[in-house]
Amino acid sequence: MTARREPRRCRSCVVPLLATLSACGLMQSSSGPEHRAGESLDAFIQKRRLAEGAGLSAVPGMSQNSGVRGSEGAKKTELDQLLDGGLSKAEALTALAVTRIEQWCCQEAETLLRQIAKGADGELHAWRSFLLGRALRRQGRFAEALVILAPLSKRAWKHQVAATYHTIHVLRELGRFDDALIQFERLKSPEFAEDVKELGSRFIQLLTDVLAAEKKAGRRLPHFGEELEIVLRTSKDVELRRRSVSSLRRWKKPPMRLLQYALLRDEELSIRALAMNLMLVVDPEPWNTLVLGLGDREPLLRRKAASLFENGIPKDIALPRLFAALEGENDPGTFRQIHESLQAVAGRIHIFAAGAEEKPEERKRICGDWRKFLGYPEAERLAPPRSATKGSER
Repeated sequence: MTARREPRRCRSCVVPLLATLSACGLMQSSSGPEHRAGESLDAFIQKRRLAEGAGLSAVPGMSQNSGVRGSEGAKKTELDQLLDGGLSKAEALTALAVTRIEQWCCQEAETLLRQIAKGADGELHAWRSFLLGRALRRQGRFAEALVILAPLSKRAWKHQVAATYHTIHVLRELGRFDDALIQFERLKSPEFAEDVKELGSRFIQLLTDVLAAEKKAGRRLPHFGEELEIVLRTSKDVELRRRSVSSLRRWKKPPMRLLQYALLRDEELSIRALAMNLMLVVDPEPWNTLVLGLGDREPLLRRKAASLFENGIPKDIALPRLFAALEGENDPGTFRQIHESLQAVAGRIHIFAAGAEEKPEERKRICGDWRKFLGYPEAERLAPPRSATKGSER
């Protein structure tokens, strides 16, 4: 993707643009407390950094549903910690909502934002409405998001450029390509010139090309990081999800996180297989991708992953992973494929009787032979048994 570049800060809309364009790879994300009316932007950013320094927006060890830290001994919720840091309840709820949006826990973010009283400050209410529009968009609720974002894109306020940017994408996601083009022309108008300049001419040209291509094709052509993830997480259209993953071929460096999500979470086998193939191209340690393939719910993809271990994966890396997969495999055909790959990597001929892979006791005996040959100590199985049922969840 030619538009990716080093992050920059937008002069007058730093907070929402950093937060909302981060998934496109154009700018760094932001999260943290709300900007107080009358407070300098520098003071607000410093306060946000202090909150982040306290670990309040970290994902590890944090319950994304309850706002309570994962350890059993923890007593204070994230909300309590923010309140103890001197934030008002409205600011704390807003800070948590921003964090949850960045974590893609958007239903929870919506709940948090709807708890906040509207109040009299129009600027603050607009900012929280903007966040709510973002949360709705990330849930795939585009019509609801448009009701909130469209008025904000027309209003002269601090974050109008960010609201217009999201409105353009929501209109695209609704298939209203002519309206998206009208909004885009507004974004390029002189009144926004200084702010839009921060996005870069290459990005503007890319968005121009995408909008023109969609109008001509009469259908969505997802291209940008955030919208691709929205499609993968929310769309029931298999072909749209497949096109979205396939579009990552054009990226100079496809985002591994999106590909991993498609491989681990998509219900369609062909999409998971496509994601695995793309990951193998960009993963500097392809065996990590193949291990994910070995854990797939579908035997066909597990067999493919096993066979690819024969293609130049270092022996000391391939053998333990294939053996662990062999121990955990209950599907007969996949067991045989993993066994054949294990033979190829180990350089060992190990023949078992026809139909042996169908019998649990024979599979256990074969695994025992391999354990002795490889010199692995007797221990519990290296992987849990996998259901032989085609397409079953484990």
